[in-house]
Amino acid sequence: MDKSELLSELVEVSARPIFQAKNYWHKSVYSTLEARRKAAKESENYALALKADIVSIKRLWEKQLKVIEKWARDEKIPDTDEIGRTIENIERESKTEIMGNKIIFENEDKLNRDELDFIERYSSIEDLNERIASMEEDYLYFRIRDYIILNLFQFLEENREMALSILSGNVPQNVEKISDLICKHADRCMYIDLE
Repeated sequence: MDKSELLSELVEVSARPIFQAKNYWHKSVYSTLEARRKAAKESENYALALKADIVSIKRLWEKQLKVIEKWARDEKIPDTDEIGRTIENIERESKTEIMGNKIIFENEDKLNRDELDFIERYSSIEDLNERIASMEEDYLYFRIRDYIILNLFQFLEENREMALSILSGNVPQNVEKISDLICKHADRCMYIDLE
């Protein structure tokens, strides 16, 4: 098996639990969104909260990939406690809040150009309900992708030596391949099974 196949297998194993229970994941995410919608009371507030969540998950994703790349470059996957702390830290660093109708990171970081451009594209959808539906779909996709990468973290932790041998070599290319594969699997999980 070559490295490309091993990377595919690594992501497939990480995506399998979500793919096998995708109806459950959809229901869980949409229940969370429904609770958020009720808490927001008004559609405009809900839309802004969704944008903030999307920015947060997008930043989280980028940081998660950077962590995997760092471990591969250092040729060291940390122990369980350190991985847990790392995940907590990047989740904390990625948290957003809304101040005066503006989205900011809780740690006072400003949104970067890519994040601003990404959320700005929702503004092109004039109908608020359609805009919300588009954001909810993206939110679902990003959440599924996040579940997959968290499973990947667990696999890396439990199979350190094998994981490092798979990630070694052209590290940026390998991490890019992992990213592409996770996105591909997240796409496959976007559609529920009709029962």
